[in-house]
Amino acid sequence: MKYAKYLIAFSALFYFSCYGDDDGPKENPCQVVHDNGAVFETGYELIDGNCACPDGKYSAYGTCRELKESEWFGVSTGCPCVDTLFLWLKDFNNEGQAEFTLNSDIFDSFNSDPDYELQKNRTSGTFLLDYFTLSDGDSIASPNWVGPIRCQIDGTGPEFDETTIFGKFSPDNDTLFAKFIYRDGFDRSMVLDSCNVVFTR
Repeated sequence: MKYAKYLIAFSALFYFSCYGDDDGPKENPCQVVHDNGAVFETGYELIDGNCACPDGKYSAYGTCRELKESEWFGVSTGCPCVDTLFLWLKDFNNEGQAEFTLNSDIFDSFNSDPDYELQKNRTSGTFLLDYFTLSDGDSIASPNWVGPIRCQIDGTGPEFDETTIFGKFSPDNDTLFAKFIYRDGFDRSMVLDSCNVVFTR
């Protein structure tokens, strides 16, 4: 994945969490303890001497957890600015829309690393999608070309480019076939890139 450096840094934190305490082993050696004493529970468990995400849970950006009700997990291999996503259908409203949240309860609020903060700002948040109930599987679409993921496709300047989402659920709602379309932040009719993500649960 594109953000392997986070895994390397996270492994280093695991090492010091597991072996760097002079007072003996911690109750949970896979937690992250920051310099200010703040503790972030990663959800990883010590398995055969290594901190790992156990079966039945899903991992993203240094956090391991189970899926919530009405939540899906997707891994991208070609989407700009994102690679792993938890997508949670939080609620419905009366306007034919649904409230979704990306990467809920994933990021460490005590981690002030600029690159980590950038990923948090890019890939987490709550937004509305048009929701269509259909017999062959429900569909979703970003209204007014406004999307949840902010990015800068050409790598320069402010992150004004936005990502709209269109998707189709399987009839049992266990799989979401989604398409991300990256649009210019100043002219949303201009498509800069696109990619497909399959969400499962």
